[in-house]
Amino acid sequence: MSNRINGTAEKIGVGGAGNCEKHFPQYPVIDMSATGRNIRRVMDSRSISVRELQKYLGLAAVQSIYRWFDGHSVPTIDNLYAMSELFCIPIDALIRGNRRYSCSDESAAMADRVVIYYKKIMEIHAA
Repeated sequence: MSNRINGTAEKIGVGGAGNCEKHFPQYPVIDMSATGRNIRRVMDSRSISVRELQKYLGLAAVQSIYRWFDGHSVPTIDNLYAMSELFCIPIDALIRGNRRYSCSDESAAMADRVVIYYKKIMEIHAA
């Protein structure tokens, strides 16, 4: 039996004669307001208007997009997939929530090197 309360980890009893219990990590939840603000930020950084996004996604009206911005709803997975293509970023870069990523020291070091290489490449292109 599982119970999800406020996205916190909880002890879940598993049926049977024994008292087998498991501890699960926090259930990931999408922050609709932060996701909407992030979509707006990405659109602004790429100079994409609400009307242009509406046409690209084939939406009947712009109200859906404004509801995303206000955190009243989130885009469907199809719309997230299409926006990730339009914005040239992964879907995970659009969504904001409470999920925490953990990585090994080796992965963190590699990510740091990638950032350094990226900055050097951007400096070369700017020159």
